[in-house]
Amino acid sequence: MLAIGFAAFGIWALWVSRRREMPWVFVGLFFGVLVWWSFIHPSHDRVWRPDVAVLPRAFIDGDRVRIIDVRNFEYRTRDDFTVRFEEREVSLSHLTAVDFFVSFWKQGPIGHTFVSFVFDNAPPLSVSIETRPEAGEGYSPIASLFKQYELIYVVGDERDIVRVRTNYRKEDVFLYHLRVPVENARQLFWSTSSESTNWPIRQSSTIC
Repeated sequence: MLAIGFAAFGIWALWVSRRREMPWVFVGLFFGVLVWWSFIHPSHDRVWRPDVAVLPRAFIDGDRVRIIDVRNFEYRTRDDFTVRFEEREVSLSHLTAVDFFVSFWKQGPIGHTFVSFVFDNAPPLSVSIETRPEAGEGYSPIASLFKQYELIYVVGDERDIVRVRTNYRKEDVFLYHLRVPVENARQLFWSTSSESTNWPIRQSSTIC
């Protein structure tokens, strides 16, 4: 409501009002919001929802990448599941392809994208950058513009990341097999893994 009110005031101050000082009032108010927005910092120390409570970690040793806390939940409903985090070890030399997913939770132009890395000797591994809601917190696209959510790299078994959306959240999910050289797919996975040995919260933002 505050965002809508701010937008309405901006339209009135810049285009409707004939008072010369109103554009400057809007500029001052805008600057105040910008300062407030810039001082919102993310945090690890919150009570998170179970599906985003654990940060994955990656350890690179040459060709091998060991990832701990890979999510592989067993779902009964969208809110009823068995929490299960696993440790996986994969080899870059066995990575053969990368798939691109687009998921729509409602009709409209806003969706969520994530990738899945395919190996010839291990199950696919999905990486999804998502908002990290606190326990009992919902999601609002408008609120996300004002940095109300932290971000998390969710690394999980493809069956978990995709199935929870198709079978339990009833989202429309589209799979695209990317035609990219194997070396490019491996470079993408390596760069994602090597950003940190602890995939961190980057910033509060919206993920579309």
